[in-house]
Amino acid sequence: MVNHTIRRALTVTATAGLTAGLFMGVPTAAGAATCPAREATKAQVTALVHQLRADVPSRDARQALRAALLAAAKTARGAQADSPAERAVLGKQVSALARTLSDAETAVERKAIVAQIVALRHQRQGAGLTAEEQTKLKAAVDAMRTAVVKTLDTPEERRAVTSQFRAINHAVACD
Repeated sequence: MVNHTIRRALTVTATAGLTAGLFMGVPTAAGAATCPAREATKAQVTALVHQLRADVPSRDARQALRAALLAAAKTARGAQADSPAERAVLGKQVSALARTLSDAETAVERKAIVAQIVALRHQRQGAGLTAEEQTKLKAAVDAMRTAVVKTLDTPEERRAVTSQFRAINHAVACD
């Protein structure tokens, strides 16, 4: 038990250090150069999901979380279906996710699937995000964050994970 607690504390500390290293600048209109690269955002999402191995034991839930964060980032950056074939593929992905929603075992997995569905639907529409759609996407990601934070044991872990979600949101908003 003690080794598990120490290992978890070290993981939180190491991941928080990675977060600080990836995101050093505060974005401004003039300082867009301080925004992290898209690869850094992907690395940030991967680091967050890896950190949650002890607290979110379901591999499916962690995979759904990663996919939802990356889909939300892609949607917020303006990805959209340009052709009917692309819209059809996205529609099939949304349908498949909707079918898996009833099989989700944890709240984290359910919230992640819902966030991914919201993101893919917006990509499928093919138009830029309106303020209302941005609010829906943000609400879905916030619900997912809340579900993840509820699985954590200590205030330090909660703060570290919350700061990672904020860093990911910052990286997406920069683009």
